[in-house]
Amino acid sequence: MQGTSAAPALITVLEVSPYDYGNVTEGASLLHTFTIQNNGAVDALGMGGAGLVAPFTFAGGAYPGTAGTCSATLIPAATCDIVVQFSPTVIGPLSDAIEINYNDGASGQTTSHPVEGTGITRAMLTLSEIDPYDFGLIA
Repeated sequence: MQGTSAAPALITVLEVSPYDYGNVTEGASLLHTFTIQNNGAVDALGMGGAGLVAPFTFAGGAYPGTAGTCSATLIPAATCDIVVQFSPTVIGPLSDAIEINYNDGASGQTTSHPVEGTGITRAMLTLSEIDPYDFGLIA
């Protein structure tokens, strides 16, 4: 009779795919917290984040992002959070993918989760009167 082995670690991102940051004004930024879960039966080891390039970054510049709770190990059925920032510097649609690298108990694995957002133009107000405006004589 053969013994059974536990299911390997399986990291998933509990968020709609792709996650859409929506419209964000050029020069502004928006943070989003993503929940990561280990759906396997063994610890996910050596967890780390990769794959993001500006304008998508881990908040604060490094995995798991400022206020993120993920560490190098995630036990079975547990969750943790990463925080990703979208800071567009150009106008138009942008996309990237969050990558979570980990060891599933037997070998290295990568979970990928797409993100997207649109950089929009800042509001600009203009005056359409003669510069300088002459109020005339005031009594």
